[in-house]
Amino acid sequence: MRLVWLIAILAAVVLALHYGVNVARGDGVFDEAWQMAKFFTILTNCGILVDFTRAALAGRLVGPNAAGALTLFIAVVALVYHGFLYQGFSPVTIDFWIDHGLHTAIPALMIVYWITLADARTIGVREATLWMVWPLSYLLYVLVRGSIEGSYPYFFLDIDRFGIGRVTINALLLTVLFFGLGLGLIWLNRLWRRRQPPAQEV
Repeated sequence: MRLVWLIAILAAVVLALHYGVNVARGDGVFDEAWQMAKFFTILTNCGILVDFTRAALAGRLVGPNAAGALTLFIAVVALVYHGFLYQGFSPVTIDFWIDHGLHTAIPALMIVYWITLADARTIGVREATLWMVWPLSYLLYVLVRGSIEGSYPYFFLDIDRFGIGRVTINALLLTVLFFGLGLGLIWLNRLWRRRQPPAQEV
């Protein structure tokens, strides 16, 4: 249970810092909330915060299906961020700690949670397929919102810059990444379970 609490607290602190810092820099209270709501990273971390806070308060673990989905989503966040979006913030700035909280620390803790405390024996291709609902829903949401506002949160989804053809290819590649990584996480969990005794709540 300590890891459940740690993930919940870290998500709450980092999200609050992200919001508070930007508001302090002059962004409006509601404008900042609206801006945050367009990022897959923020929305996924909010999902982690809600599920892990509820589990922590109830004194239980997050169920394997929800844990697997959230781990997949945040793992893709980490891969895309470190592979394409890293800003190179200096460790002396608050942005460094916020960015690595959202994109590095929480993903790492989620992967540890998934491997050591979740049980994927009841999770298979069906669940991995259903996990695709959130990324695809987000894709539709952000493309519609971007076409209305004239800006996109991620450069590889920018239709105005790359055109619908290239963005479609990027979306398909991301879909393959999500599904393939989801299957990989299930395999990794099962491999760990074959080598370890059943996890006990502490």
